Amino acid sequence: MLTLPEVRDLVLAVLVAFVVLSSALTRTVLALPVYFLLQPWLVPTMFLVVVLAMVPHELLHKYVAERLGYLAYFRISRKLIIISLITSLLPYFKVIAPGYVVIYTWGPLPRRDEALIAVAGPLTNFAIVLVTLPLYVLTGSDLYGLILWVNSIVLFFNLLPIPPLDGSRILRYRKSLWLLLFLPSLVLLITSYIIL
Repeated sequence: MLTLPEVRDLVLAVLVAFVVLSSALTRTVLALPVYFLLQPWLVPTMFLVVVLAMVPHELLHKYVAERLGYLAYFRISRKLIIISLITSLLPYFKVIAPGYVVIYTWGPLPRRDEALIAVAGPLTNFAIVLVTLPLYVLTGSDLYGLILWVNSIVLFFNLLPIPPLDGSRILRYRKSLWLLLFLPSLVLLITSYIIL
């Protein structure tokens, strides 16, 4: 169950992710108003796609942590929000990390538990991509294409082995598990760019 502060933080995180991921459509956020003005249907569509990519990802982190017996809360990071928004101005490099699930423990988090919690988020994006890819191939729908593209970006980004991203925690636990997830995420990202 989400607390009121978590809902507030999750909404803010989704809004920041919406700006950053939307800026990837035009390479920079500066061109976004014109892009959205020419295609107004894209604003609500992109927002819903970002919600689909971000919310299940973060909720599954929280769910797995709580199932393992930890207190877990979603929180935004002002520093990460600023970094994310700054990258929305850049043409190719984007940071999509406005918040994260904070886990409260009495001692150090065991590596296995840390890895299980970390892998939960990217697996949601991986599942969404695997369901959406054949739907896009069959229908050519712009909506499926957008879902595929955004989730491929979020999946790949989160699996980068850079702290505090999920990939660094998975890699610290087991390199083979990280490679098993990272390599397909790279293939899916490249595929989403090729077919869209």
